[in-house]
Parts: sequence; structure tokens; C-alpha cells
Amino acid sequence: MRDIPARCTKMTGHHELRCTVHPFGSLAPLRFVVVCSFHRGQLLLSYHSGHQSWETQGGHIEEGETPEDAARRELYEESGVSDAQLVPVCDYYAYDQEGASNGRVYAALVRRLGTLPDSEMSMVRLFDTLPDNLTYPLVTPVLFREAAKRTGGRSTDPRTEISAENPVRTLTWYRENAEKFIAGTADADLTPLYTAFLAYVPAGGRILDLGCGAGAASLHFKRLGYDVMAVDGCREMCEYTRRRVGCSVRCLRFEELDFMDEFDGVWACASLLHVPRDTLPPVLRLVRRALKDNGALYASFKYGGTERVSDGRFFCDFTLDTLRTLMDETGGFREIALKTTYDVRPGRGDERWVNMICLACPGQNRPEKRLPC
Repeated sequence: MRDIPARCTKMTGHHELRCTVHPFGSLAPLRFVVVCSFHRGQLLLSYHSGHQSWETQGGHIEEGETPEDAARRELYEESGVSDAQLVPVCDYYAYDQEGASNGRVYAALVRRLGTLPDSEMSMVRLFDTLPDNLTYPLVTPVLFREAAKRTGGRSTDPRTEISAENPVRTLTWYRENAEKFIAGTADADLTPLYTAFLAYVPAGGRILDLGCGAGAASLHFKRLGYDVMAVDGCREMCEYTRRRVGCSVRCLRFEELDFMDEFDGVWACASLLHVPRDTLPPVLRLVRRALKDNGALYASFKYGGTERVSDGRFFCDFTLDTLRTLMDETGGFREIALKTTYDVRPGRGDERWVNMICLACPGQNRPEKRLPC
């Protein structure tokens, strides 16, 4: 993650404020979130009564909030919308003559409009194009352009509009099919893979189960005496794992990982395969940041050479060679093992997987200390 110094003075020159955009999850510290909202093919903007101009929804990230939590709160407070799919877009660096700050951008695919609560916003309106009267005329068009590229500007129900251009909708699939997925994976026997991974994790060490799903790995590691933290982007999976395993659980997307130098091992079984190819290097660098030096990473992907959508979910497939290329591009890891296996679930033995174990290279991809804001 890149730390850009942020002069945290109040930025008051709205018409002079400018920005640069950066990959999602690449900037720190974050002070703001911006939500670019779409509804039925139109742009949803809020009218700021004090500024007497139109703007996106957004504001400060409060203490204890994740960026996504802040985005959902600001979206509701400034538009009344509570039923929307949030899509990660990018990070941004905003600056003028008086100050600068980092922020994060989400697109909101609004399913249903709501009633505007009491706030500095006096009304909301749908537009076909951005109006001239914008609070931040040099910023809003830039961020909306990034949001439109990420989502295609679509605003229909994401459950019926899955595409490789918007893989975050995979999360909707897991939320809606949690029971079926848990039933099919809760008892999968991955003992040979567990054994290979744990050979590089000290006894009693701390393990991050990244994309914990039904919690099978978390339960296995905990029974062997390891200190387990489970993470998943699906709240239903998190709640199930918390009840089943009794370990610490956090509901986070991959790009929201905020751990640093904390884990002896990261287990990412059939989870990172839902991340687009061009987003994987920054996500893997967040994983590297979470690992202690020489910590072990296990990750698995379906075998293949494409990015695709299957049964409503996005997949990024790899071969042995393309996965090795990805890790070389990412940096910060040393390959230990790379091999293919076949699915252990009943009726799926013909599905091939690529499995990787790497160690975190000491001192590499270690981000600078976060700057206080």
C-alpha cells in the first residue's frame, strides 16, 4: 500500500480542488469516501443547501468504521438510499492550495430510492449527465468516469446482471446461496493441503483464514492449537464460522485487509480466485503486509487461462506458469511449492486446481508506517 502524505487541513476551495486516481487499496491513510450512485441508467446526485450545488454522496470515515461502512452510512444520510450494491472503484488523492487527503471511491448500484433524512442535503435528483452546477467540478467528473468504467454505468439489480466487468457481484451470489455453499463445502477433506501448509507455520502460530467460507480450515487449525483469525466478505459465512469454530472473525473484502506483520500463515483456499487478474498484485501485497517475515501463504485457483463468469460468480483461472508470472510481478514472496490437484468434493473429481505455497521475503513489500492524519 502506498502512503501519500496528507496535509489534513480543511480544503475549502471547492472549485479549485483536483484529484488523481489510484488503484483500489493502494493509498493510506484514508480520510474520506465518495459514492458515485447509479439508478436505472441515471446518475443520482444530492443537492447541498449550503454550497447550493450538486455533489456525490460521501464524507469522513469515522473512527472505528471501515471505508465500506462509511460509504453505506454516507449514502443513506445524503440520499436516503439503503438498498444498493456497493462496488469498489479506486482510491484518490485530492488536493488544493490549502491541503490534501486520500480517499476511497465506491459505485452504488441503487435498487430502490428512499426518503432523504434531515441533513445538509436538501434534495436528490436523477440526471442523464452531470449538471454544470457541481460542488467539485474538477473532481466529480473524474470519479464518476472511473465508476462508470468499473460498472458500465449499470444500475439494475446486480443479481441479474453478472459480468466479468463487475466481479464484486460474486459476493451477492454467496450471500444468496450461503446455505447451499456451506452444505457443499463444510466437510471437504483437505488434509494433505493442510499438512503441506502447516509444515511452514510454527506450532501454535497465528493463521489468517482468508475467505473462510464454511470455516472448515479454521476449525481444523484451531483443533491443532493454532491461533486463528477468519475473514470473509460475506456476513453469512462470517456468522456461520463464528458459531461453528468460536474463533475471531472479521467481515472484510480482500482490498480492505488492514493487518500488518501479524500472521505466521495465510490460508487462502479457493478465495483469491474471485479477484480480477489486474487487481491481484495489490491484494497480494496486502496479504504480504499481513504476514510476518518468512510467513507462509497458501492459495489455490481453478486451472485454466481465462477470466470468466460461471453460475453467477466471477473466476480468474491460472496455470502453473501464469501463476508463477503473477507472483513474480507481485514481488515479496518466494515460491516453495506449486502443483496441480483435483477437487475432493463428491461428483467434482474432474475439476483441476492450481495450488501454491510461498514464503514472505524478509523486508520486501513492507509498507512504510502509516502517517497520522
